[in-house]
Amino acid sequence: MLNFQLGKSVDGEVVKISYGDKGNATGFFVPAPDQVCSVLTARHALPASGKLKLQTSDNKLWEPANIQRFPNQDLAVVTFKPGESNCPYQAFRLGNFEQVKLGDSIKILGFSQSADSNQLASQSLSGAVTAIENLPDGYGISYKTPANKGMVGAPVLNQAGEVIAVNGRNIREIARLAELKGAVPPQQLSTANSNQGSNSAVEVVNWGIPINIYMANAPIIPTEAVANSTAPKSAAEWLKIGNDFYISQQYEAALKGYDQALKIEPKYVLAWLYKGSLLLELKRYQEAVSNYDRALQFKPDSTVALSNRGLALDHIQKYEEAIASFDKAIKLQPNAPEVWTGRCYALAKLQKYQDAIASCEVAIKIQPEYSDAWNNRGYVLNQVQQYDQALLSFEKAIEFEPNNAEAWANKGLALDHLQQNAEAIAAYDQAIKLQPNYAQAWYGRGNALFSLNKPKDALAAYNKAISLKPNYQQALNSKSAVLAALQRNQDNVAAEGQTPHVKVDNYNN
Repeated sequence: MLNFQLGKSVDGEVVKISYGDKGNATGFFVPAPDQVCSVLTARHALPASGKLKLQTSDNKLWEPANIQRFPNQDLAVVTFKPGESNCPYQAFRLGNFEQVKLGDSIKILGFSQSADSNQLASQSLSGAVTAIENLPDGYGISYKTPANKGMVGAPVLNQAGEVIAVNGRNIREIARLAELKGAVPPQQLSTANSNQGSNSAVEVVNWGIPINIYMANAPIIPTEAVANSTAPKSAAEWLKIGNDFYISQQYEAALKGYDQALKIEPKYVLAWLYKGSLLLELKRYQEAVSNYDRALQFKPDSTVALSNRGLALDHIQKYEEAIASFDKAIKLQPNAPEVWTGRCYALAKLQKYQDAIASCEVAIKIQPEYSDAWNNRGYVLNQVQQYDQALLSFEKAIEFEPNNAEAWANKGLALDHLQQNAEAIAAYDQAIKLQPNYAQAWYGRGNALFSLNKPKDALAAYNKAISLKPNYQQALNSKSAVLAALQRNQDNVAAEGQTPHVKVDNYNN
């Protein structure tokens, strides 16, 4: 029995789940039939092969007899046989999620990611319930805690020490999950810190699966060891595993999951679509186009494939082909704002600016709070030197998505053009705060600093941009101009009129 100062002792034991050098997660004992120990955890915390070890409070290591992955919820049950006796480890008491209210205090019990693999370094995290919603994969409760990866699958307890949920994902992963499933992301995302890492020490919003979901869908726990491999056997199972890894940003593992699904079922359109989306995120654009082509081979009317294919073609500068792909998607689904927005960008790249603005404005009419449409509209207005109007568009984009680093950088660019250099630096700083490795934002910051006759600071910003993007020719040119100015002025003060004439790019690439 562990006492985590909940106000009452906790009647239940947690388990450390380890899988080689790939990390660890947490599970906890739940009631099970005689002669079987049953551990509940999150489905996405388990490797596809099922080759893992369970470490109990007495430092014993157990191999699973069976792993049962819930098909529609991010839950899994791992069972093992303790020998001839009944399970010697105490199961947690399961609470009633229906009684949970906003603001209720909670505790999460588990093991941190940094814990030594041979030691049971338990951790207790306090928090409070911040939202109760119905989201994909069974998620339904959020709370603010400093939980990290090692706490995935841990029990979330109420003040009585009863389990009310299974800890699962952070807010950023939930947003990715909602996007993947075509659902609306939780409202909290607009105020979440986009840089919060999975091991962040600061407070972050995390989500769990209500325990009632487990109780309603619990499979029958087998009482005999399963000799056969518990690795997934169907294409649908491999697809779920690919998605789990994708949401957790374990991209190579996700690709393997999708490839396994396609090996079993080569005409599996969803697998081609998800793999294409992952390749798009990895900036492997030509491969993404090929994946979407395969999806369209089997489902020619897939608006997702046509739209995302257009986005990938945008990135490899095949703008005419991109527009053709967007137009086909619009013919099938005219009210998709993301398609009109992608089309807007491609038209702008072909210098068809009025058509581009019109396309973005259709997207805004369909979805007035669509940040990307406002951002792309501002990009086009910057191109035609309507900087005041561009600035208003970028501010709208930021209003609807405060963590949109690209919109902040573009706002800085518009302010640069309006010679509001100090305000531009503040905008670039916000973009960098949200995305520290944003080379274009560092470059823009350097331009604004040089315009304020701060060549040393400008040089540092250019150097940072070049370190992030070594072949960044505009930053290299600007650095050369700054060095020349410094050489001309031994006092390191840029003389009036010596601001280099450098081309400032937009930050939509």
